Amino acid sequence: MVEFSDPACETCRAFYPLVKELMAQYPTQVRLVIRYAPFHQGSDQVVKLLEAARRQDKYVAVMEAVLKAQPI
Repeated sequence: MVEFSDPACETCRAFYPLVKELMAQYPTQVRLVIRYAPFHQGSDQVVKLLEAARRQDKYVAVMEAVLKAQPI
């Protein structure tokens, strides 16, 4: 599954739990590939943060923190 995601997007934030649930439900059948689509202001900086976290094996924790910190 390929997800085009903007880490500053409200819709992407709303969709994240569904993707996470799908991955948990089918751990060996579903592989997730994330492609960034930084359309919102400041998203380019968040993408850099997420890529730094990925290199440190902390991507999921940082992504969840970023999404949780978004204004509703």
